[in-house]
Amino acid sequence: MHTSMKPQTKKLMSRVHRLLLRSHQPLTENVLASRFKVSLTPVREVIKHLEMEGILVSGRNRGITFRPWQLEELRHVYEIRALLESYATSQASRHLTEKDLKTLSRLSRLYHQARQHQRGHQAFVLDQRFHEKILAASKNTYLVSVMEKVRLIYSSMYLRNRYYPFTADINPYTHEKITEALFRKDGRQAASLMRKHILWSGKMILKWLRKEEAAPRSSRK
Repeated sequence: MHTSMKPQTKKLMSRVHRLLLRSHQPLTENVLASRFKVSLTPVREVIKHLEMEGILVSGRNRGITFRPWQLEELRHVYEIRALLESYATSQASRHLTEKDLKTLSRLSRLYHQARQHQRGHQAFVLDQRFHEKILAASKNTYLVSVMEKVRLIYSSMYLRNRYYPFTADINPYTHEKITEALFRKDGRQAASLMRKHILWSGKMILKWLRKEEAAPRSSRK
């Protein structure tokens, strides 16, 4: 967990994580230090932390990259997300302001537009922001800290999932429906929708990945 980590180290960790997500090859400590204009010491601290969390692997001759994830691990992560975020949503329903709710509505609309135009990375970022907004509104700092690690894991898995097809069925438990329940201050309904939303997403991604793994390599895009 990151509660005792210095703010500047947490910021660097997020930047390193985002850069690795965008990179198509392993990176070295020197490349990361140069990219973020810092010394090797904080970079090594971040890398060591993420290795201990089981997120990164590194080697002298292979650089730094995400460790390979098994499909069963991905299923477990989505199950944990569903439990934690449904609880966070029920708590957030008590604290979300009118301004917060309008922000959630805007994020929902922009996410839908990004999916329609098949802008994968933009949709991913907007989805993250939607979930982070609700999580922050739960006012539970320990829950936020736990979810930071879970978020790092499932966004790392996104590296494998970046080609998840946007022609797939649309999640019936949409951001819009979750937001509508929050507007009504119906925490129970919003929490139920959030749980179903996350579990459905995980199920569809796993289904697609299993299909990809079973397909001959020559037929993959």
